[in-house]
Amino acid sequence: MDINIINWIHSNLHGSDIINQIVKCITFLGDYGIVWLTLAFILILFKKTRKAGILVLISTGATVVINSAVLKFIFNRQRPFIGNEELVTFIKGIGMELPDGSSFPSGHAFVSFCCAMVLTLQLRKKWPFIYILSSAIALSRVFLCVHYPTDVLAGMVIGSAVGVAIYFVCNFLFNKLDEFVLRKRQQTSENKMVVSVKNESEETSKIDGEMPLNNEDNVKRNSKNSNKKDGKIENKEDKTQK
Repeated sequence: MDINIINWIHSNLHGSDIINQIVKCITFLGDYGIVWLTLAFILILFKKTRKAGILVLISTGATVVINSAVLKFIFNRQRPFIGNEELVTFIKGIGMELPDGSSFPSGHAFVSFCCAMVLTLQLRKKWPFIYILSSAIALSRVFLCVHYPTDVLAGMVIGSAVGVAIYFVCNFLFNKLDEFVLRKRQQTSENKMVVSVKNESEETSKIDGEMPLNNEDNVKRNSKNSNKKDGKIENKEDKTQK
């Protein structure tokens, strides 16, 4: 059934070079996750959407690893154009290179729907243009005959499921990190208060310790001054008697 759909698309939908080039540009948006990485960095710039941007970055990296290193290795399905010279000629004719690697599942669909899912869950808003973009990228792979329809469908489903998992795991870790930072700030604040109280008590004790010393010095000075005056008076009296 998959190959029949591919043959029908090639026979009926590839007649317009303009449409072919537009679809090629759409599929390029998903190459290496360019559009999702760009969106992630934009979201990270703003505090309100920073966590969403981080989730998109994590999703992009995780899906590439899971898809390329695990799923494609396990299934190892051939591409639709393998053994079909007409499809090879068409793909090269519109300026595309023949993709290598396994066909199942579609990496473009996997990454796109994973990122769309985490954005929807994290921002708690309906982002229809995100799903329009992710669907366009995914379906472009079938239109260009580099993936079977089931490759793309599997990528959509698995990507959405992985997106849900990434959302819950990362938010659990985010909450734990926030709690840790909050505890550290509270401890720092308490330590500062303890140090401040200790410094105030030390200053108070210094002031209390200096007051008696000052009084004793005043008493000593007064006694010396009185002795000097008494000595001067005695000298005057002696001179007068003489």
